[in-house]
Amino acid sequence: MIRGAPKYIMIAFFALGVLFVGFSIWALYLTDIPQEQFQVDPRFEEEYVQYYEWNILFGSGLIGIGWIVAFLGRKMTRR
Repeated sequence: MIRGAPKYIMIAFFALGVLFVGFSIWALYLTDIPQEQFQVDPRFEEEYVQYYEWNILFGSGLIGIGWIVAFLGRKMTRR
């Protein structure tokens, strides 16, 4: 096993997950939602919110994978 690899893999997964979650929360709650588009197509709002909710879930999964890699990496290096 490459020395230090779990730490860098954990950082990569964690950073990517935080990026996904942060961007999705910003897009959902901190920006002006395009109201004109909602008036043209009523389903757009539902799809817009659902897309960013799935992004938050995916980002949270990446953060979880990062922590699992870090935990398993520490277990493997203690041998």
